[in-house]
Parts: sequence; structure tokens; C-alpha cells
Amino acid sequence: MKSFELSTKKMYFREFNSIRNKKDTILLLLETIENLLVFNPEIKEFSDFEVLKTEEDLRIVIYINKMKRLFYCTKNKIQSLCFPFTIISNENSVEFLHEKYLLDYSKISILKGVFKRSSMTTLTELNDELLVDDYYNSLCENEKEIIKQVLLFLTIFEDGYLRFDFHDTENFNGDFHPLHHIDLYYTNSNTFKLGLEEEMSLKKNIKIIDITEKCFNIK
Repeated sequence: MKSFELSTKKMYFREFNSIRNKKDTILLLLETIENLLVFNPEIKEFSDFEVLKTEEDLRIVIYINKMKRLFYCTKNKIQSLCFPFTIISNENSVEFLHEKYLLDYSKISILKGVFKRSSMTTLTELNDELLVDDYYNSLCENEKEIIKQVLLFLTIFEDGYLRFDFHDTENFNGDFHPLHHIDLYYTNSNTFKLGLEEEMSLKKNIKIIDITEKCFNIK
């Protein structure tokens, strides 16, 4: 099992908004890798912590065993999605790979720009955005092919988005919208809630969805 965390600030994340569609999850994922590369020396082994209580703080946890997930911890909220890449760590750094290919800052920057400019209506539109990117066009053919592969992969990977909300007094409505709850999926036609009896530390939240743990039972 591997687990890492980065303590940072929300101000460093332009894409840290409400998740409403697949494009939002892709942009958040790419910006996360970008920030993890920038703040690589500050990444440390994950240790448990309670729900955050300050507006400006953000803690990012990568948790990998049989499941591979990112956790974004902000004030009274934990958002989580699949982490679809391979992570390699040593004493000095953490690196990210798609299959055998290193995801460096330049590749992430190109992909982020393409997804930001695209409406993601069709794969053809994404490819068109890629082909007019000046930085992409300056690369060798091998690097271009890697980026194209990652672009396609990001459009089809299962993001598995869910969110833990605690002390949601603004939207509280008895059993219809519990104070503490899990929201699954992000579109109105798909989403549903599971109520929770209490606020929980991150390790307890992870335990609910960790497939190597005993199944969480609804009573």
C-alpha cells in the first residue's frame, strides 16, 4: 500500500470548484498532478487527521492499494475521485506515469490547456484543440503520441467521484438532507445521498470505501 499527503492552500488551485461533469474531474486531476510536481519536496507519508475547519486550507491524499484514489480535504468536506495513473516514489521525489510514460510538467500543461478550451462534445473536437497547440506541435513524434494516448485515456477512465459532507447546516433538511452524508456522483440525474451519524477522520472515511476492508453495512 502507498499513501501520500500534501498540505497546501486552496488558492493554488484554479480548478477547485464544484464538480458537475467529467471535464471538471479531469481538470482537477491534471491540476493536482501539476501541483504535486511543483511541491514535490513537501509530499509526505499520509497520517490520519480530523475534518478541516478552516476555509483556506487544503490537504490532498493519494491512497493506493487495490483501490487508487485521491482525497481532497477542505472545510467540512472530503471529495474523492479515482487516481488513474501509476505513482513511483523514492527518497527524494514522487513521479507519475501513464503505463510506462512519465507525466512531466510540460505534458500536463498541454493536456490541461486542451481540456480547458474544449467543450468535450466529441473526441474529434479534443484532437482538433490538440493539433492547434503550439507547444504540442513543437514536440517530437514520440512525445506527441504519448500525449494523444493520455488524452484519450482521460476521456474514458471511470472517475468514481464521491463527496463526504459534514455539518452541512446550510442545506440540512432532516432525513432528506442529513447534516453529515456521502454524495455519490455529480449530476442531478445520478446523484444520491447516504446519511452518516457523525463526523469522521479521514482514515474512517477511507475505510468505508476501501475494498480491502470489511464491507460497510447500512442498517
